[in-house]
Amino acid sequence: MKTIQSWWAWLLGTVVSMLGFSACNNVLDMYGCPPGTYGDLRDEVTVKAEVVNTEGRVVRGCQVVVAPDGFHEGAITEKNDTLYTDFYGRAEGTYQLSLEELKTAEIKFEGAEPDSGYEPQTLQILPLIPRLDNTYHIIDITVELQKKAE
Repeated sequence: MKTIQSWWAWLLGTVVSMLGFSACNNVLDMYGCPPGTYGDLRDEVTVKAEVVNTEGRVVRGCQVVVAPDGFHEGAITEKNDTLYTDFYGRAEGTYQLSLEELKTAEIKFEGAEPDSGYEPQTLQILPLIPRLDNTYHIIDITVELQKKAE
């Protein structure tokens, strides 16, 4: 009799686990309608930039502005993030960007002060990404700032 009960318990346990129910409390492991939304998938982009001048010396305190909407007229500037280069001329930041933002996102490099003597340089992010087959991208670039023409 005990063997029949253990056999039924094993059979029912197997059927229940095949239906997708488990003994743990993790709701995300269950089958059926997912609890999350996938409407706004975002890619993670890490920008690692080194800023040098035409002589190859690092530019300290340079502004590195990452703008998801770009720098065109009417762009939403509240989303912009400003980094500053450190003692070694490097700046690093990680951003969550949607596919639409990836198409329009730009990085602007400016001198530390408006009268720093360097011409601002703007680059689009999408051409800097080697490929779009995963959701984590690292952009590691060296930017050379030119002196302003006098």
